[in-house]
Amino acid sequence: MKRRKGGLRVDEAFFARLEREKGVRLNAEQRQAVSFAKGMALLAAAPGSGKTTVAVCRAARLLEEGTSPGRILTLTFGRRSREDLAARFAALFPERETPRVSTLHAMSLRILREGAARAGRELFGVLADPAPTVRRLLRQQGIAAPSEETLLAACSALERETSDPGAAAESADFDLARLARDYAREKREKRLMDFADMQVYALRLLTQDEAQRSLWQGRLDYVQVDEAQDTSPVQQKLAA
Repeated sequence: MKRRKGGLRVDEAFFARLEREKGVRLNAEQRQAVSFAKGMALLAAAPGSGKTTVAVCRAARLLEEGTSPGRILTLTFGRRSREDLAARFAALFPERETPRVSTLHAMSLRILREGAARAGRELFGVLADPAPTVRRLLRQQGIAAPSEETLLAACSALERETSDPGAAAESADFDLARLARDYAREKREKRLMDFADMQVYALRLLTQDEAQRSLWQGRLDYVQVDEAQDTSPVQQKLAA
């Protein structure tokens, strides 16, 4: 039996089967999240309260209602989270094809690769580990042997500065403005982009290229973001 509650579509039979066949019992709030169909929604919950289970069950419900697996995308931050979410879906719903799960970085890179191929341009290389470059640039500032703590702080500040200019706090250990200039120059001269750049460039492409934006919008019906509270402004716009 299906009934509507506000903007929600509640499938009581789905939840009954979920409990009977899968051993998963959702509370009222989790059922509302799983039942949510259209529009944007944020599920706010404490760590360990079942957000990933909700995302997995919501994807399964959408599949049951006829949505193609390829038209559901769940975005995560890291590869381990992506693998865990995909594995949990496959374990809980082995009878269903697993919907698409991707990291934000991998999806951004795919957007850029398709855009470059469409425009006949060569894509920048990927700077997978910025630490050696940042360490060398810190040494140029007179920090002969940057500690791991300083190096991590510098890399994190550069990532925040790329994703949200002006958001990174100044540090007493290094000149952030100089480091950001030198780091940007290094990447530009060597035709490299780091993970933060990928997302900025992907958003820029989708914003400026209407055909590319329409292509991606036409591919997907539902986008879920795991741990959405940690997303940057760039990541929020990408997902939207």
